[in-house]
Amino acid sequence: MICSRSLDDLLPEVASLAKEHDRLCQEAGLDLLIYCTYRDFEWQAGLYQNKRTAEEISIGVAKLRSIGREDLAKCLETPQKLSIVLPAKTVTWALPGYSFHQYRRAYDCVPMVGGKPVWSLTTSTAPVWMRVGEIGEKLGLEWAYRWPKQKREVFHFQLTGGKTIQDLLSGR
Repeated sequence: MICSRSLDDLLPEVASLAKEHDRLCQEAGLDLLIYCTYRDFEWQAGLYQNKRTAEEISIGVAKLRSIGREDLAKCLETPQKLSIVLPAKTVTWALPGYSFHQYRRAYDCVPMVGGKPVWSLTTSTAPVWMRVGEIGEKLGLEWAYRWPKQKREVFHFQLTGGKTIQDLLSGR
C-alpha cells in the first residue's frame, strides 16, 4: 500500500504546479506542507473503509462491480490496514479508483502557521485557507473547497487535464 508525499510521484505538470503553488504561497508569507500526492487503490480503499459500516462498503463494492471493475471491488471488500491513525470521521467520499490521487493528478496540503499545521477551517483560520485556495486556483488547479458542501474539503487540489474519473477508470 502506498501513500506518497513526494512531488516526484505526481505527473510532471501537476508536480510543477504544486511547486509553483508552494512558491507563491511562500511569497505571500505562507508556509505550505504538501502531505499527500499519489496513493494507490489499496490505500484509497482503506481511507474509504474508515468509519463506514459493512453495508456502506457493500454498496461501494456493488457500484465498482457494476462498472466492471472487479479489481477495485475486491480491493474495497478486503480490509486494509493503514499505517496511520485516522480521525473519528470519514475522511474521503471517493471509492478506490474515484480519486485523482490514484492517477497522480492531485495533492493534499495544509498551511503552516507558527510552524504548526492548520488542520481546520474556522473563522480565525479562514483568511489563511482562502489565500492558499485562491493561489491554487489562479494556477488552474481545481480546489475541492468549491465542491458541493457534503464533499467539500480544503486540503485537496487537482488538475483534471480535461479528464473525468470515468475516463481514467476506463483507461482513456
